[in-house]
Amino acid sequence: MSYTDLEAAFIARIQDNCPLVKTVGKALSMKDVPDLSNDVPAVFVLDGGFKADEVKTRPYRQRVYARVIVQVAAPENEILAVRNQLLDALGGFQVTPEHNSAFASEAEPIDVKPNLHWWAEIWNTSYQLTKS
Repeated sequence: MSYTDLEAAFIARIQDNCPLVKTVGKALSMKDVPDLSNDVPAVFVLDGGFKADEVKTRPYRQRVYARVIVQVAAPENEILAVRNQLLDALGGFQVTPEHNSAFASEAEPIDVKPNLHWWAEIWNTSYQLTKS
């Protein structure tokens, strides 16, 4: 599975399970904050990179830990409800049978304006690469 697949899986999961969210898409960077006007609440998904254990076995087996960054933009009076929907939708989400369940590891505000709050949530999953 590629990271594009992870992003697409998270986007589909959010679209299917977060009715409060009006806009769901792929983010290009953490600093790219589009003008959303009336399209909020909005969620943007970004590949957060990966780390992997060193391979010391034959046949080849390597544990890979992938991160997905979920950016959330919502008015102050909706931000908690949207983040709670994301928690319900993504917590325990198993992208494929090979992946461990997704879990949130951290969250922080990106930008707080009087009418719009931006948050970044880091979601993690892991899987095992094997080769004979």
